[in-house]
Amino acid sequence: MKAVEQKLHEGTTFGMPHQQEWELAEEICKRYPVDMVRFGSSGTEVTMHACRIARAATGRDKILKFEGAYHGLHDTALVSVKPKAEDYGDPDAPNSVPGGGGVPKASLENVVIASFNNLKSVENRFKQYPGQIAAIILEPILMNVGLCMPQPGFLQGLRDICSKNSALLIFDEVKTGAKLAWGGASEFFGVKPDVICLAKSIGGGLPLGAFGASRAVMDLISQHKVFHGGTYNTNRVAMAAGLATFREVLTRENYAHVGRLSKSLTEGYRAIVKKSGLQAYIASAGVNGALMLYPKEIQNYRDWTKIDVDLWRHYWFAMVNRGVLAQPYWWTSSGRSPCSTRKPTLISTSQFLRKSRRRWRRRSRSEASRLSARLVTSPLQ
Repeated sequence: MKAVEQKLHEGTTFGMPHQQEWELAEEICKRYPVDMVRFGSSGTEVTMHACRIARAATGRDKILKFEGAYHGLHDTALVSVKPKAEDYGDPDAPNSVPGGGGVPKASLENVVIASFNNLKSVENRFKQYPGQIAAIILEPILMNVGLCMPQPGFLQGLRDICSKNSALLIFDEVKTGAKLAWGGASEFFGVKPDVICLAKSIGGGLPLGAFGASRAVMDLISQHKVFHGGTYNTNRVAMAAGLATFREVLTRENYAHVGRLSKSLTEGYRAIVKKSGLQAYIASAGVNGALMLYPKEIQNYRDWTKIDVDLWRHYWFAMVNRGVLAQPYWWTSSGRSPCSTRKPTLISTSQFLRKSRRRWRRRSRSEASRLSARLVTSPLQ
């Protein structure tokens, strides 16, 4: 707040370069395997620019993304975000499904879909479109479906496929970049992408995004071969927040601290789930975690659609009634004490699961669905 307040008195947006730009770029280049960085105001912007510069760098039009993945609101990203079962197609060659009205047919033709954790589906696409795919874009952990972890060898397999086919590998680290490890997913998993996209947490609550790559790729912008701009890019308030976030919040010491909190929360959840006997598991990586109401670890978007949504509704309302606002996934803050995050969450979860287990055995799914609308005043309180 102090960093932002100071810049507010100095002025906000000037439409020209300033010192904070290279200072924040240097902070990013220290952590992630990129040589140069450009800034934006949102995750949508930076994934859009990443796809564009990948197309320019390779001279190809097609982008490969994964079924169920979310990368923002531009036309390249709004394909097969939440497709319905009747539109899926072959799991080894999923259909390109518009994410809503207004997505041009040309976009669908230039966005090919593969299945997460399925290297065969990726290889099929490169065989189907030889020399036409500019890049693969993905979240290293699929986080639009709770938490879907990459299986061993999957990310390295993508790296190898891209290198073999002269395509770029884009890590969308809008969610993982600041919450997984000091150096993001590339450090956590030991796989180096060609382009990295960052947003959300890096702005410390203010709108800030960034994308970076090698000098050879990013020079396309400085050479005026690829256009990049934006009125509010690098506004001094967001940049001040970003610098303070990287220098004072996202330190190795704080990562170790929130890692301990996350470990404690994960172990507590797992013990409660095991004791309850419900079909569920806990997914966890870095300070990210999720209670997944499914009997086995999900591998992709289609697995996630089978999760018990009715039970999740019960869980959400019951937790709210106990003063805990549950999310599809959690993250822990370095400013919170272990007791303030762990104890009330785990107590509330334990209370709910004990009661819901007894109730769920007596109710059919249709009855549970009707009940979910009344849960705010349910005895599950």
